[in-house]
Amino acid sequence: MPTDDDAQKRREDCRREVLRFLALRQQLFHEAEAIRRRLNRDGADFTLDEVNAALAFLVSLENVKVNPDPLGATPHYQATAQGVLFNERNP
Repeated sequence: MPTDDDAQKRREDCRREVLRFLALRQQLFHEAEAIRRRLNRDGADFTLDEVNAALAFLVSLENVKVNPDPLGATPHYQATAQGVLFNERNP
């Protein structure tokens, strides 16, 4: 049975992986589902809810910016300079 510490570690791992993904692809905006698929393809097992929570947290820290699709409501995410720098300093 997962403990609160396990759940917190998983949230932090998801945040780090999401930021790393975006920082390494900083020229483009990405949808949450595309981020989740790529992370899981690389061995993670995050849910879309976990990725969305990580993105919301990273946006609140200004490590990630969100840009809604101009033809719809789908949000797209991109690492900010601050997020790229954080990723580079905290590998």
